[in-house]
Amino acid sequence: MRQRNRRLRKHRQEKVLFNARQNPTLLYKYMRSRRKNLPSALVLRNEHGILSTVPQLVAENFRDYFSTICASNVSNIPPFESRNFCVPLTDIEFNEEAVLSIMRRTNVYSAMGTDEAHPRILKEASEQLKHTVTTYFEKSLSDNTVPSLWKEAIVTPIYKNGDRHSPKSYRPISLTCIISKWMEKLVKKAIMDHLGENNLLSPNQHGFVHKGPASLTYYSSQTALLTLTTAD
Repeated sequence: MRQRNRRLRKHRQEKVLFNARQNPTLLYKYMRSRRKNLPSALVLRNEHGILSTVPQLVAENFRDYFSTICASNVSNIPPFESRNFCVPLTDIEFNEEAVLSIMRRTNVYSAMGTDEAHPRILKEASEQLKHTVTTYFEKSLSDNTVPSLWKEAIVTPIYKNGDRHSPKSYRPISLTCIISKWMEKLVKKAIMDHLGENNLLSPNQHGFVHKGPASLTYYSSQTALLTLTTAD
């Protein structure tokens, strides 16, 4: 029996390693499943120091804490000098080729959002869905509205470190609809291209941006350090 269990465990590990070549998340998931003393997010300490196991109270505790760390703070925005540009961004056009390209790059192993649409089905049916999705995006943008389901997210607390019974030891992961992510990426690209073409980005902006659609130079913390070094 022990030899049989060892063979089964070895076979499962080999299968995980083989599949991890395409999806590294499977390896991390297996490693987490083998951990002992897994942190539990179902037991939290409230403001009075009392441990609570009631799911609704635990969820409300996470909600209250996550809402504070996600609150917008505009007091620390640095001054930004005005810039002139010739052509304003008044409209964003969606075409089937761009939509199809986004759909084909979908990670089939990503989690489903609130619409429960499986990413593998969406990707494999991309050729058949591209016209409908493109029309839907155009309608949404022209009407200045998005489906209410796109505004919802499944928020999962992920343990970082520290006290396992404190909400401060967790970070929120939001799972949104995959289709809404497609539209978000297309809109973001159009906005970033417009900002780059018209030189509207601050020279001090180095985080995850590229200056212009034709530019191959991506800015990061390394270019920020180089800028500071040059300035000195």
